[in-house]
Amino acid sequence: ILRVRALGLEAQIHDGDSYNPELALAGRFDYAFVLVFLLPLFVIALLFDLRSGEREAGRARMLAALPGAGTALLVRRVAVR
Repeated sequence: ILRVRALGLEAQIHDGDSYNPELALAGRFDYAFVLVFLLPLFVIALLFDLRSGEREAGRARMLAALPGAGTALLVRRVAVR
């Protein structure tokens, strides 16, 4: 006959995700997922027409003629958006 002690089973009863309600509230939220997948999508959505908008409006050639203004202007437009 094999005896099972209740002391060994008590730790298994409380072992689980729902034991700590503060941790269970957020679920299995992973910041690495946000950093790797959602942040690049957000950057693409924010800056998708920055260069093409300048070309379509006809300002790209004018800005290319100015010395050093092209990159500085793009950086300013990114900061404003």
